[in-house]
Amino acid sequence: MGVIPDAVNGQPRATAPLEYLLNEGEPLMDRTWKENPRRGAPAKTNAEECATLQRNAILLHKLIGAQGITRSDFILGQDGEIYALEINSNVGLSRENDVPMAAAASGLPYQDLILAHLATALRKKDSSAS
Repeated sequence: MGVIPDAVNGQPRATAPLEYLLNEGEPLMDRTWKENPRRGAPAKTNAEECATLQRNAILLHKLIGAQGITRSDFILGQDGEIYALEINSNVGLSRENDVPMAAAASGLPYQDLILAHLATALRKKDSSAS
């Protein structure tokens, strides 16, 4: 789940969630998978769970005082609980990376993602100058 600051007001907004897609018995994060990762909309996640994931991603983003784009990784347990694994503040921004793909799934064009990223840098520069 990505969190992207709005290009105008800087308020964080969460993307649509993405799920890593694996075949039965396929290892996660091995070399073969990393060379051709498959992601898609979570098959078993309902609207309420998606909204909770989005709120949690924004909360984590704010808790660490993030200024730019972050990506939070979660696991939805078989017990229905949501577990936060980590938050990443150094996300890849090529079109094939997680956050740009999640932004696209949310309807945010790639160029708007990059503009939001640049606006963060400009806001940080302006605040340090004062």
